[in-house]
Amino acid sequence: MDTIPQDDSPQKQCKGLCRRILPATPEFFYQYKKGGYLHPHCKECVKQERKNYRAAYPEELKQYHRRDHQIHREERLAQYRQRYENNREAVLEQRKQDRQERPEVYRARGRFKMQRRRALHRNIIGALTAQQVQAKLQAQKYACYYCFHKFEQRKDGTYIYNLDHVVPVSRPELAPRHDIDNIVIACPSCNRHKSDKLPHEWSEGNRLL
Repeated sequence: MDTIPQDDSPQKQCKGLCRRILPATPEFFYQYKKGGYLHPHCKECVKQERKNYRAAYPEELKQYHRRDHQIHREERLAQYRQRYENNREAVLEQRKQDRQERPEVYRARGRFKMQRRRALHRNIIGALTAQQVQAKLQAQKYACYYCFHKFEQRKDGTYIYNLDHVVPVSRPELAPRHDIDNIVIACPSCNRHKSDKLPHEWSEGNRLL
């Protein structure tokens, strides 16, 4: 007579929100580095708890990361320089390849870093990625948000444009954000003339928001 095989693998109940009984393996539970013990909450619950915490305390986390950066700044810079020196040739070769294969993304990366530094200096919350900007550029059909003229192209095929904050970051009383919902893509001329105005304050913009 055939018998049903029994699963003798150790089980563990999640102490988090789901309360499920799962196999007691690192596949379902995070493992502590010291001692090798499994976390009492399963991986899904831990991820959800972290997500809820980030949503509930954004300013506290921002201040924590700033303090941590100041405390460990010199140590991390030394580690970065060491890694760069050990892999200098590979890093330079990768950068050269990026310039050739993805010139638009490579140019945008430097622009995003500069704008992120400005936003952090002014305590503006939000984040922006190159992928979001590329999607916005395609949605605007490679034309200026304000004057509707097509962007000029360089010899390498990349477009000449500026990222404009609809609510300017220079006006903190209006609670601006540095994210894709507060960004439009404009030609350099419109971005320069708009300056720190809102769209309805700038009559040449042809936009009322």
